[in-house]
Amino acid sequence: MKSFLVSLERLIWSMRCSYGLWLHGPYGLSKIVEKLPFRHCTYFLKKYGATIGHGGLIERGLYIHRPFGKNKPFENLHIGNNVYIGKEVILDLTMPLTLKDAASIGARVQIWTHSGYFTGNTLETRNYTEDREEVIIEEGAMVYSGSLVKHGTRIGKFASVAALSMVNRNVEDYATASGVPIRVIQRRETNTDDTSAR
Repeated sequence: MKSFLVSLERLIWSMRCSYGLWLHGPYGLSKIVEKLPFRHCTYFLKKYGATIGHGGLIERGLYIHRPFGKNKPFENLHIGNNVYIGKEVILDLTMPLTLKDAASIGARVQIWTHSGYFTGNTLETRNYTEDREEVIIEEGAMVYSGSLVKHGTRIGKFASVAALSMVNRNVEDYATASGVPIRVIQRRETNTDDTSAR
């Protein structure tokens, strides 16, 4: 009975996703995905272009910014195995965004692959420009709640970014970084088997 109800629920959400995409385009689909129960989130992200491994968990409230592409608007999203994404996370898909195996993203983290700014000192010369670069979060890395990750950055293997930080530069492997903007506060050795201690 439970499996039947889950299948029925997925069918209803499938119709809502199709309708949102048809009526409002990729942003309409994104608004539907934002409301999906966590048990269906991975399925619909993959259906519309994302590459996602096995064993992960994506909490409810995921907001996809700039879902480009008519039929596969989430194709710039690449998620590895056993990745955790917390509630109300914002993912910008202007450029490719990669979360590798066992990466963990806390609640309300924002990950941006573009930045816009204006040049010119008068209305006549005012001009909008964007910088666009991919973001890579390596295996085992953790970004804690409320942090902001800027375009063009890489968070290294098993690195940690403390809550409410702003990542505006690369974080090296096995480092812990904190602050606005971030600075490295600790460096850990790589995890290797210590046979001398036996």
